[in-house]
Amino acid sequence: MLCVSRVSGEPVLELGEDELDALTSDGGSAVRAVKQRLRQVTGIGIFRQSLVHDGCMLEEKDKLKFPMDLQLVVTSCSAKMSAADFREMQNAVGENDTHRLEAVLQKGHDPDATDAEHQTSLHIAASWGHMASTRLLIEARANLGIKDCRGSTPLRLALKDNNLELAGLLISAGAGISGAQREAFEPGNLEVANLLLQAGIDVNEPGDDGRTPLHWVCLRGHLTVLHLLLEARASINATDSRNASPLVLAADWGKAAAVQMLIEAASDLDQATASGKTALQIALGNRRLDIARRLLEAGADWSPSPDSHQAPALLIASEQFDWYMVRLLLDARASVDAVDALGRTALHHAFQKPQDVESMDMARLLIERTADVNKTRDAEGCAPLHWMSQAGRSDRVPFLVEAKADLNLKNCRAETSLHLASRSGHHGVIKQLLDNGAETDLAAAGCGNLECTRLLIQARADVNRASLANGATPGSPIYGETVLRQLATPVTPDLQAPFSLDAPNVEGRLFPVRGDKLPRVWRQRPFNNLQGQRYSLGAC
Repeated sequence: MLCVSRVSGEPVLELGEDELDALTSDGGSAVRAVKQRLRQVTGIGIFRQSLVHDGCMLEEKDKLKFPMDLQLVVTSCSAKMSAADFREMQNAVGENDTHRLEAVLQKGHDPDATDAEHQTSLHIAASWGHMASTRLLIEARANLGIKDCRGSTPLRLALKDNNLELAGLLISAGAGISGAQREAFEPGNLEVANLLLQAGIDVNEPGDDGRTPLHWVCLRGHLTVLHLLLEARASINATDSRNASPLVLAADWGKAAAVQMLIEAASDLDQATASGKTALQIALGNRRLDIARRLLEAGADWSPSPDSHQAPALLIASEQFDWYMVRLLLDARASVDAVDALGRTALHHAFQKPQDVESMDMARLLIERTADVNKTRDAEGCAPLHWMSQAGRSDRVPFLVEAKADLNLKNCRAETSLHLASRSGHHGVIKQLLDNGAETDLAAAGCGNLECTRLLIQARADVNRASLANGATPGSPIYGETVLRQLATPVTPDLQAPFSLDAPNVEGRLFPVRGDKLPRVWRQRPFNNLQGQRYSLGAC
């Protein structure tokens, strides 16, 4: 039996002949093999160990006999390393010269001596991928978890360069993932993940940003590694420095399969970030409706937080014309009259997509769920009928008329749907509105469109109706003037008008005249069309 004890007589290690043969099966030094075994038992680097037998210090070339009693003498690291020795150690590591490196370490120097960037020799060996120097520094009991000025550990540097062999060596030697969570798990390397888990790492250890391995795996959607971490009982609701859970990151980055796995693993669906947003709200904000649908079906709360500036969930779904999502939200009792920053509701959005059956189905669904086509007003006071009239959507107007839309509803500028349709020259919409009983107001012809003017006159519009600014016609958008004053255009000297151009309007204003020139107003053809309609010039 080979017995090793401290100078005090405390036994440290006992080895049988068969055990020693196993340690030296590669033909290496028996003395070095015993020191390596002592390093595992005591944690003391081999270059700080001296083995003494009968008062003589053993060299690595010496043979060991059985039975044999050895004493372990531990030397302390040098209090101060000379600049020359420090340069020699780092140069030896950089060149992967183990003989020179060992010579420096044999002097008892600290393997964790750092340079100006707080890098040790092990950092240099890892960044260059030098396996032999790394092994020697591990034997010297170099600190595997020390961080440089950038917060990098040797393991992080090895993983950053995708040097899996060297990373495996460090992990086998006991390197933890502190500071290397991202590099270890973000790439989704199954081999590295297995090595770390087999080494017994803490799967819930957060990095400097508070993120655990599960955060990085979910962010990138690595499903196999995600499954491994869940089996290793990784904390599914762990939060990072922004209070974001793995589910929030998966939803934010659009990893639908990862979201589904987390839902099935009973992740907290309503856990909010520091800004108050849940995974569902983030998915909706990013227009990731497939993920939002999964979360909503799993029972996530759709309502926005009180301090959130995000548009309501129903608005986001309707804007994307996702009929199924709209139905899910309505079934979850989302407010059908919820508005965005511009005062628009889901019903406004439902009418925007042209020639689409689903958008009409969505509009029907909203109306069935008590959406009011007249109370639904945006920031300008426009209801859906205003929008459709201005856009010339003759395919949508009949539906709104059937839904009891108010044809004479005025917006903030006192404009009705008829005014907006006339302004844009949408003859089909004008006819639909007039046929369904819209109030005829010739002021709607103020845009100067001849066909619009004829349609309004045929509908018996009052050609002498004045405007709101003078109190004569409440609701007219044309301030203080009749349509004649708006439609008249620059006239020529040979124009034979059967009326006087000197008649004032209700404010006492005359047609504008510059010097000896005849009046300059706006449009010619509708003006001429009105002359045969018994137009009262006194109302101009």
